[in-house]
Amino acid sequence: MTDKPLSAHALAELQNLARAPEPCTGINPGVIRKLTTEGLATIIQAPSPFKIDHGKPRNHLQITDAGRLRIERKG
Repeated sequence: MTDKPLSAHALAELQNLARAPEPCTGINPGVIRKLTTEGLATIIQAPSPFKIDHGKPRNHLQITDAGRLRIERKG
C-alpha cells in the first residue's frame, strides 16, 4: 500500500463501497485498479442487480479493512 492520496473520485467510490459492494461495471476501471492494487478493495462474486442478468454471479468491488482505515484518514 502506498501513502499517495486518493483522487476525490476514488475516495468517493471507496466511501460508496463502505455502504455495500458495487458491481464493477459501474466503476471506472482506473479506480478499480487503484483501489485493488493498494489493497483498499477486493473483487468478489455477488448476484447481479441488473434486470438483464438478475441474480447471476458478477464481479463486484468490496471494501477491505485497509480501505475503511483509509476513509478514516480521508484519503
